[in-house]
Amino acid sequence: MRKTNKKGFTLIELLMVIAIIGILASIIIVNLNGARNRAKDASIISSAESIMKAVQINSIAANDYSVWSGVRWFGTTSDCANKITSSMGPDYSQMVAACQSIINAIGSTSQANNSMDKLYIGPGGTAANPKLTIMAALPSAQRFYCIGSNGGTSQTTLLDASGCGGTGWGCAGCYYDP
Repeated sequence: MRKTNKKGFTLIELLMVIAIIGILASIIIVNLNGARNRAKDASIISSAESIMKAVQINSIAANDYSVWSGVRWFGTTSDCANKITSSMGPDYSQMVAACQSIINAIGSTSQANNSMDKLYIGPGGTAANPKLTIMAALPSAQRFYCIGSNGGTSQTTLLDASGCGGTGWGCAGCYYDP
């Protein structure tokens, strides 16, 4: 009689290995999506800061943000091209590109009160102490990133405009900021 010594995997063992690989793959995919969303938020913050730096180069010496007085909410990339004009400085085309980058990174909805509330550029403060605020929706963080001409920044304001000083906008970086 001949004896065979078979060494191999049973069907149950193979199915267990496949199941474990599937579980590990799903965990990795979930973590990669979170990292991708945080990277989008970082890109939005970087673009907002680029716009603020360009604005400050053109406006801070004169302490005059009046050229931005009519600019408010941006919801589409065409808003960027229509509202940011050559009167806002020689590097307005870079500001338009940064604005469009923000709108594209935010995507189809900001999940704010109004889906068009993706990016705000506008004045704040008082006539004696003019300020400018840039607020960009961060979809992953579910907050607005506020950067002000006073140098303040904040991610305290929720996309529904709550969470910041009772008025919704009294945060460092936001208009009417401290």
